[in-house]
Amino acid sequence: MLALDETLEVNSRETNRLYIEPVEKLFADFRINGLRKQLCYDVFGRFLENYIKSMKDELKLNNGDSPDEKIVSTTRSSYTFRISKWKCECCELEKTGVPCPHLLFYCKETSSRKYVELFRPRWVQ
Repeated sequence: MLALDETLEVNSRETNRLYIEPVEKLFADFRINGLRKQLCYDVFGRFLENYIKSMKDELKLNNGDSPDEKIVSTTRSSYTFRISKWKCECCELEKTGVPCPHLLFYCKETSSRKYVELFRPRWVQ
């Protein structure tokens, strides 16, 4: 019984090692570097949820009616979201202080800002 307990303990330590590795290496996105240390655990978790959603929702970026406006649309549905002056009409950033998947997708596509600049100041440590 003791041998089994030791084996399970070693195995559980080995499987958790994956989550110790820096997430910026997993996503190959240098802008995530250091973000984990600048945000509290829950806020970083919400960021990761939205970041992953921005990758899996098959989003595309189009020009809007004005030069400052972009339209993020999904290929799976008819939803579209307008982004103007780094604000998305879904209003998640205003509600939670965490950038929405649409804003993160726009940021990834344009590479013009650091992710930490998108957060409300109350979440940045």
